[in-house]
Amino acid sequence: MMSIIQDVVVQLAIGAVPLGVAWFAYRSATDANRKTAESSRAAAEQQAQLERSKVDVEAFSRAEGIYNNSLNLLERQLARSQEQIVALEQAVAVLRAQLIQAGIPPDPRTTVHITISRE
Repeated sequence: MMSIIQDVVVQLAIGAVPLGVAWFAYRSATDANRKTAESSRAAAEQQAQLERSKVDVEAFSRAEGIYNNSLNLLERQLARSQEQIVALEQAVAVLRAQLIQAGIPPDPRTTVHITISRE
């Protein structure tokens, strides 16, 4: 009877070893898959962040170009406006002088002194 029990125990032990090895192999494969998936997610997130950064840089660059072009346009318009003001002041001075020479005194209410500063 003891020999039968020993045989059964030996057979169970021999059967349990492959099951144990299979279980450890399964756990190792599961852990490896999980780590691979985590690494893939981290790499994908890092790539997505890099793409977002590229888009942000490109958008900033475009916005900076638009801003600089607008600023240059406004500066040119301001220079033209100042030139026009100077030309108008000169025309008013000539017309005023002509009126005075013709004997028509200027209305004191319309006498305005404008000073333009050039920076």
